[in-house]
Amino acid sequence: RIMEGEQCTLGGLLFLGNRDAIERYFPDFRIDLLEVPGTSYTDAKIRYTFRLDEYDNLWEYYFECITRLRSKVDVEYKMGDEGFAIDVSPGFNALREALVNMLMHCDHFSPACPRIRVFTNHIEFYNPGGMPKPIEELKGKDISLPRNPIITKLFRVVKLAENAGYGLDNMEYNWKAYNGYSPVFNVDFDSVIVDFMLAEKQSDRKTNNYSAFMNALEDKLNNQPANIDAIIELLLSHEEILKAQLSSKDDSGMETNPRVNALGTLWELSGNSWGTLREQQGDKALVFLLLVVFDSTITVEEASKIIGVGDRMIKKYIRKLKDSNYLKRVGGDFGGSWHLIPNP
Repeated sequence: RIMEGEQCTLGGLLFLGNRDAIERYFPDFRIDLLEVPGTSYTDAKIRYTFRLDEYDNLWEYYFECITRLRSKVDVEYKMGDEGFAIDVSPGFNALREALVNMLMHCDHFSPACPRIRVFTNHIEFYNPGGMPKPIEELKGKDISLPRNPIITKLFRVVKLAENAGYGLDNMEYNWKAYNGYSPVFNVDFDSVIVDFMLAEKQSDRKTNNYSAFMNALEDKLNNQPANIDAIIELLLSHEEILKAQLSSKDDSGMETNPRVNALGTLWELSGNSWGTLREQQGDKALVFLLLVVFDSTITVEEASKIIGVGDRMIKKYIRKLKDSNYLKRVGGDFGGSWHLIPNP
């Protein structure tokens, strides 16, 4: 019921009215959506990379929000009975259900506004206004007690909501079917927060594990002197991560950063096993090659402090590595650099 006699109902005004008219009754009317480049505000270098503009009414906000949310999940399409493409995604269905529930059940008289925050590892829906009954009772009895009956009815007319109270179950079932996580409900007396955890993509997981390995290796190589046994143990315990990263690089055919390329060359020189290189050259010579991976301009003096041996021993390692076609020098002692020699 949008109209009551000659007057527009508040629900109808919020759903289809214009901003000027709505702000006469709801001065701070807004649906907020922010995309934050981190797992939290503390983790993010900037507060947000996207913030939704202001729109006239709930109907317009729905379409703008759903467009942004659709891009955050995998959506498949299939041909419907009438020949039109329809999207099929339990993850998208869960987020759409959460959005519609937020718009239907929001307390628009609250000083706070509904807000969606899209972090790198979760999507959070914040809705001002508590629940009319405990969440366990609402879910157990399939009770629907809309805060805004007119807004709810309008969403039902366009088939974005149901009469039965299945919204909470739909969110849980669809999101768990999508990535194995259940949404987390944080219910307070004056607000409800629903949190959808995002599963880490396999490619991202490989990259993150490899980055952590490289950071740990670099930290150990920065010590003076370095713990040689700890470095070798780190290499041996992360062989599978190295294999996975280099395999991803080969599959993509794309160039990566120089350190990845150099470590990949060293891995190939070792016969795809650190054991071979250790047997032929020794652990300390292997550590010198790792120093070259991270800094191709490293000097004999710098390497001796890190490896914990004299300059003469470092030069001995270098001669042996050169004779074995592992290493070459490009340029002179000043301004030159070390280069690993790829297998032919």
